[in-house]
Amino acid sequence: MMMLAAASCGGADPGLRLEILAGTTGATKIELYLGTRPCQGCDGKLAPAGVKEKLAGQVWYLDGTAAAGTPNTTAALDGGRYVYDLRPEDPTRDGILAHVLVVGYDAQGKVVGIAKLSDVPVYHAATEWYRVTLGAATGAPSSDELSPKGDRVYVWRRANPDLAACVGYEHATDAGIERLWFVPEDDTDCDQLPGAECDAYAHMASGTVEVKDANCVTAQFAVPGTPRPSCLLGGPVCIDGAGAGDTCGPVGPSYCLPDAICARVGCAQNLGLCLRDGQMTPVPRIKCDIPFNQAAAGAPCQQTLQRHAEINLGPLLANAANPGTTLTTCKSVLFADLVLGEVNVTNKISAGQVELKPDPLVAPCAFGLLWAGGNASSIIANTSTIRMMILELANENRMLIPIEVQFRPTQCEMTDVMSCEVLVPPMDGITSCARQP
Repeated sequence: MMMLAAASCGGADPGLRLEILAGTTGATKIELYLGTRPCQGCDGKLAPAGVKEKLAGQVWYLDGTAAAGTPNTTAALDGGRYVYDLRPEDPTRDGILAHVLVVGYDAQGKVVGIAKLSDVPVYHAATEWYRVTLGAATGAPSSDELSPKGDRVYVWRRANPDLAACVGYEHATDAGIERLWFVPEDDTDCDQLPGAECDAYAHMASGTVEVKDANCVTAQFAVPGTPRPSCLLGGPVCIDGAGAGDTCGPVGPSYCLPDAICARVGCAQNLGLCLRDGQMTPVPRIKCDIPFNQAAAGAPCQQTLQRHAEINLGPLLANAANPGTTLTTCKSVLFADLVLGEVNVTNKISAGQVELKPDPLVAPCAFGLLWAGGNASSIIANTSTIRMMILELANENRMLIPIEVQFRPTQCEMTDVMSCEVLVPPMDGITSCARQP
């Protein structure tokens, strides 16, 4: 730890005398950040305010303690100059500062200058003089973009102005970015949530979970870029203010389901039962009627084999302001078990010995089911097979749409053709996944 004071005009006490000059930056105010020790146990990454992803960099604690906190150290330049005196906390031992960072601001509070020193000794029985002149710096949110080149500084502050802020210092060249984080030990992401902090290295963490970990559905969140919450596939995520582990947060990218799945109690616990037992309050789905020849060992009717373009999901992708256009297109169609998440994903629906596959997609999102093989001899007449269809969109989101296929024995008249009906209304919240800009 260091003891810090403004320097007097007279002699010099033992320690470090740091003279700061504005140079040509136009700085009128400075902030001083002293990086004293590396953050033990940090993952080497941090997500600052306003930045969604964690960025790599060395994480250093500022001078101070977790119990007492770290005060904000700021000063106005007098004639483009200011002097600090720093002394070791223990007057009998020398100290060392791993990093000294000085950030300069102009009269409008814009970052305009930076100076950095490393491995600076602070003697207990001698005076060491340092003079630094601020160099040009750009104030911008931390990122892995190589432009602008040079020194970049991002400062995000806590609600209490008397407490030290968090700082990301970057030096960007064509070869890459070198980054240092300077954070107070009592609040390493500067979001002031000591009682409900789920991730100490992500400011106001509200992350998403991977689909492999999905175990719940939630109607508490909106698809990014849309105004209202939707029924989304979720899992245990870290959301600051709500704690960790028990919170159902959205899978990323967004996986939208029909609103009724979130609205019906028990759907998340037993999705299969929810979709089969839906006579009173049915969950919207795609429903297909598939005739087969009951006199020919369950073989498909010839008309069934010839039928294409059964399913048109274009209306679910429509632009509400201009229904004749769509906001995105389909990239692929897959099928999965009736459980949360993508389990046993395949490109076909298997029912007994029958295999049904989608034919090639027609823009924006139309396809047919093809009887690709097998016969229906082992299928009980008029029973249904239900799967979850995974519709991958060009905007990287997914729609999870139940699809029910019912096999019907028939004499194979000319009217006995495969037919599918989309029972998901265009106003259902599942369409939010198409509306992301």
